[in-house]
Amino acid sequence: MDYPRDTNGNITAMVHPHLQDCDWEPLNQGDPMFLTFDGRTILYEGASTVYPTFINEAAYYEKQQAFMTTCGEILAANAIRKALNLSFVVPYFILISVVQPKYCLN
Repeated sequence: MDYPRDTNGNITAMVHPHLQDCDWEPLNQGDPMFLTFDGRTILYEGASTVYPTFINEAAYYEKQQAFMTTCGEILAANAIRKALNLSFVVPYFILISVVQPKYCLN
């Protein structure tokens, strides 16, 4: 996810304070993502919850990345359950990369 930019390519917003330092925490539709330099909040408008990572990392500025997004998947490890002779389902929660989420100005 790139920073919002103007037509000249200049960054027009910063990572919202509520998102800063919240790597791997859920970002839901309507949550704040960016705060424009004129004080407006840009909200996340994606269809599903994502889990941002590498939020506001300096090493990614040149790559035009405000943060990366991942999504959660729950997998049932039936083979492990059988091998360990467990009678209950062992869910695993993993995070995988997703496409660019949508956002809008609020």
